[in-house]
Amino acid sequence: IRGGEKYGVTFPGCPKDLEENGGAGSISEQLATADVDVILGGGMEHFAAQYESNPTALDRATESGATVLTSAAQLNASYSGRVIGLFSDDTMPVQWQGSDGRSAEDIERSWLNLAHEMLGSITPPETISCVDNPAFEDMPSLNEMTRFALNHLNQENEKGFFLTIESASIDKKSHVRDPCGSIGEIAQLEQALGAALEHAASNPDTLVIVTADHAQAAQIVPEPTLYTGLPIPVFSPGKVARVETPEGSVMRINYATNNIQSEEHTGANVPLFANAEGNTVLTPFMRQREIYQAMMQYLELSP
Repeated sequence: IRGGEKYGVTFPGCPKDLEENGGAGSISEQLATADVDVILGGGMEHFAAQYESNPTALDRATESGATVLTSAAQLNASYSGRVIGLFSDDTMPVQWQGSDGRSAEDIERSWLNLAHEMLGSITPPETISCVDNPAFEDMPSLNEMTRFALNHLNQENEKGFFLTIESASIDKKSHVRDPCGSIGEIAQLEQALGAALEHAASNPDTLVIVTADHAQAAQIVPEPTLYTGLPIPVFSPGKVARVETPEGSVMRINYATNNIQSEEHTGANVPLFANAEGNTVLTPFMRQREIYQAMMQYLELSP
């Protein structure tokens, strides 16, 4: 399950059938017939694209016996066999956006401050609130896709299963300095986690792991700065968003990895959480490859 398009970072490396990472079209063609029970997310434009005279990936999927879903309402039914859900042309819209479409912005600097950073004054951006994104209205939520997948994989299944759930736009919206977009997708992931933990509670020997592949540019910094008492203007470099929080406070988020349109990943440690089953195979600090090895060990499979 992926809130982004099917050809993103996670999917190309997961199904064993994928032999080539030749771009969106190539990956879509391989996923169409891959031995994967359920694939849900965005990316219809790449499944429907016509490459030369070859059948589209969508044609390949239906010809191989897969059921293709295109609307949230279809998740309310049950299906047999392979299921591929394509709910948007490319990346699925995010749940939240900034009020008036705003994201992080530049600090406003007086002409005197531009002449010398120790002089003049600075004005931070006005606060923004996180509001519902109208483009998300007809989309299935990550929680709904997760519950569908769990029910589908449980049908007449005594062997168990491996399910990957990714809230892809936590990262995508950090690249474009959109804190509300990222925060809304974290909320979606938390709801999907609730569904996974419910499943684990009624299905013993279920390991649930929550982690990330890397850190991002967004940093929560003091609001206001700790140095407001100094007789000089103090501000962080890069762009800033001042987000109104539910309890009435303001959270200041800074983006400053570069000066172009897309922020970069950072090297901070990322969280690694698990339910109680993780005690048997996980340790507090692990390298990424060790998480793979731990999952293989838990599933009693050879790396």
